[in-house]
Amino acid sequence: MGKNSRLRKERQQERRLTPDEYIQQGVQQWRDDRSLILADVMALAQADAECPELGIAFGRRWTPQEIQTVTAEVERRFLQ
Repeated sequence: MGKNSRLRKERQQERRLTPDEYIQQGVQQWRDDRSLILADVMALAQADAECPELGIAFGRRWTPQEIQTVTAEVERRFLQ
């Protein structure tokens, strides 16, 4: 019962958002998603540089351009 009432309260609070607040919440979620994607790509780049035998991607240190390209592609696929 506690969980259901908590969910009900959360839904009621969501309904009370103004259109601007709702948009801001969506923009913040999008920014959070982008931050997580960048962190994951950076972790892959680091792992690829440290352990080329894993065969993650390039088997070497990634250039900033490669990191940017991979991040953009992941964002394009994930955030569409």
